[in-house]
Amino acid sequence: MEELRRGAGPFFRAFCVTLALMGVVLSATLLLSRGQPAQQQVNQNMTVYIPEEQDRMNLLATISETEGSVPQVFVLYGFLPDRGQLALSLLPPKTVLHYWGTTLTLEEAWERGGTAYCAKVAAGGLGITIDHIAQLDAKGLEGIMDEVGLMDYDLPVSLDYPMGDRQVVMSKGNQQLDGRKIADILFYPAYEGGEQERSDRGVMLLCQLISRLLPSVLEERGDRLVTAFLNNARTDLSFPDYEYSKQAAKFLARQDPTPVTAVYVEGRLSKDYQQFYLTEGCALRLCQMFGGGELPLGASFLESGG
Repeated sequence: MEELRRGAGPFFRAFCVTLALMGVVLSATLLLSRGQPAQQQVNQNMTVYIPEEQDRMNLLATISETEGSVPQVFVLYGFLPDRGQLALSLLPPKTVLHYWGTTLTLEEAWERGGTAYCAKVAAGGLGITIDHIAQLDAKGLEGIMDEVGLMDYDLPVSLDYPMGDRQVVMSKGNQQLDGRKIADILFYPAYEGGEQERSDRGVMLLCQLISRLLPSVLEERGDRLVTAFLNNARTDLSFPDYEYSKQAAKFLARQDPTPVTAVYVEGRLSKDYQQFYLTEGCALRLCQMFGGGELPLGASFLESGG
């Protein structure tokens, strides 16, 4: 697995991409200027963006009720401008993965080494690269949504369950979601379809949220939203990383419809409810969507676990 990008990596890539784009613009200008009227020549001030594979970025985000508590949500986020896609998948905490000869769940990986170790396990187990990590709790999610504003959402089921010292009660139908309510939906422990349904409903909610926010990168508001995220999450991302990826984000934001893709999880819980085994087909879809080629050797347990 490639190590998480740090330090000057983004700036070196940005320098290389800039040189390549300068070459493309210069070549096009020379070719088009031969024998054509001046008004048909390429505008030298035109900005050209050509998505490339190196512009991709995968992130693993964990979301927990309070800072330092075991995450209830593990989100894979893929920024894939060369494919014209943003991809999201929500992995159950008890998802079983194979890493360096060890089989363990994402929960167990977090207990051993936090979100950074979860990223290594997820990357090794699925045959993908995870470039960055982010950790959020319910309070941080509230801080981000304070900048976003209320989100109009059609809640498909009613929720009624205890969360710490309070009772979560949300009726089916139209809801105005703030960060606290989003966390309550993501954490709900009693969906009829169990962890797989919780994953499905969570990823649909997050896809709708990102679809709403993506056009903001075309406006000044995008900078404020990124700042709110960086101020409320514990992450190795930085504002320069966003600046580097802004052209790619604008490229995606101009697409219609918004190119946000959900990768739904398929699998089953073990008899003791302590492990969630992905099907081989689901693991392969995750691998291919997030930039891998083939599942790594040693991942055959995905077929027969349980």
